[in-house]
Amino acid sequence: MSNIIPQTPAVNQGPWAQLEDYTRDLVSSGRNRVYVVSGPSGTDGTGTAGPTDTIANGRVTVPAECWKVIVMVPQRPREGSADELADVNAGARVIAVVMPNDQQAIGSDWTAYRTSAAEVEQRTGYRFFDRFPPDVADALRQRVDQTPVAPARVRTR
Repeated sequence: MSNIIPQTPAVNQGPWAQLEDYTRDLVSSGRNRVYVVSGPSGTDGTGTAGPTDTIANGRVTVPAECWKVIVMVPQRPREGSADELADVNAGARVIAVVMPNDQQAIGSDWTAYRTSAAEVEQRTGYRFFDRFPPDVADALRQRVDQTPVAPARVRTR
């Protein structure tokens, strides 16, 4: 369960799900590869039963925010064991989001939560892009994605 965190239904079934669908669409054409890192930040999320620090008798922390950093690079044919990091440059598209894990405060559109990877680093203490030259890493960290995105499709179950 290392990749599972408690999310309010409004987050998990709303903008978070939309961003997951959008990310799948980016790679479904076969023209792009994406690298994704996500996780929790803070404590005291607000679900359908109100605010809480933990669930499962105190064994699972409920985060205040959910974040994700996505790097998109064009897919190209690979021969042998080519270094995939070499395809990432300062112009690579970076999508970073921080969403409140709050049933009442979350909006429905994931694009409203776009921010920079530097902001995610500040909130989490993580350091992204540390294997890249400093100028490339800094450019990737500072970028806030502004790419126009079509309205999300509604999921049906």
